[in-house]
Amino acid sequence: MESIWGLRLSMGVNDNIFDDIVRSRLGLIRFEHRTGRRIRSIFRSVERENLAYLLSLDEYQLPKYGAQHKLAILRELSSRYRFGSDDAIREISEAMQEAARKEGRDMYFSMQKNIPSELGEYGISLTQVPEQALIEILDSPVLGDFTQSVREYSGKFNMDTSAALDRALGASLVHGEGVAEISRRLAEITGRRAKDMETFSRTAIQTAGYRAQKSFYEQNKDVISKVVYMATFDLRTCPICAGYHGKEYDIGKEPPVPIHANCRCTFTPKTKSWEELGARVKMAPLAPATIASMDGGVPDTMSLEAWIKKQAKTEDGMKVLARNWGRGRAELFKKGKVGLSDLAVRRNGYNRVKALREL
Repeated sequence: MESIWGLRLSMGVNDNIFDDIVRSRLGLIRFEHRTGRRIRSIFRSVERENLAYLLSLDEYQLPKYGAQHKLAILRELSSRYRFGSDDAIREISEAMQEAARKEGRDMYFSMQKNIPSELGEYGISLTQVPEQALIEILDSPVLGDFTQSVREYSGKFNMDTSAALDRALGASLVHGEGVAEISRRLAEITGRRAKDMETFSRTAIQTAGYRAQKSFYEQNKDVISKVVYMATFDLRTCPICAGYHGKEYDIGKEPPVPIHANCRCTFTPKTKSWEELGARVKMAPLAPATIASMDGGVPDTMSLEAWIKKQAKTEDGMKVLARNWGRGRAELFKKGKVGLSDLAVRRNGYNRVKALREL
């Protein structure tokens, strides 16, 4: 069996924990989609309210409106967008807290279920992070106050929306457009704004989930030795994330996820082996099956680079890669002239095609 994260699941403790993490992350992604649907619904309501307001105006007088009338209309339209964005931000804030609680619970119960009970006989136990602490980690002074970041995003979002409305309304009045034309312009703004807010919500939810994971790992260093970076196995995965896939990090030294907007990467814990745990306590003889399950290994992985190269051999696969990476990078990768580690070098984004050709 192979998951979308490309790991073959077997009977080891780390394999089983990873299996649970995959299920949990798929649940988190579905949660993101539900939040996104709520955000789109909010902005559709804003669009309907603004259309009703425009229809209440005297269309024949619109071309004659001066600066004062334009300002009054702009304030009316902007206020509805502002109320809508405030509602969306509340949805995101609640979703972040729920995501943190969910990830914290899922991690604890997965580890508790899969780690052999014999550990308890030697005083080694798991620490469950309290739900309130999981919520407070969103405002961590060390990791950064993400709640404050949400508020700052909201303020900038409203300013950008007002500016877009000002430009659209000004252009409509200059060209003598009626309600139908103005409504089309507003619909375009609403679509872009809803998409931007939805992207932000996904990033916020992933950030909350990561911080909950990180808090759990740090509280359980006596059982967890390292964390392993896991990128999603599909052709939408960017070269930067793909380059991190499978790398092991000491707890607290890992690159924070999400790496970018709409990032779907996560970490899976690598538990200590019996030998590593035995360095701290004297272990009694254990059943061979128990020792084999707690071997401190990582789940068997298929190289993400090899998987993408396999997909690049197909016409459809190359189309997707070209769309996501750029045709030049995709062609160089397919020909084997560059690898994921080359593509992942950041120079204002992906490594430049010209620089890649010189490798």
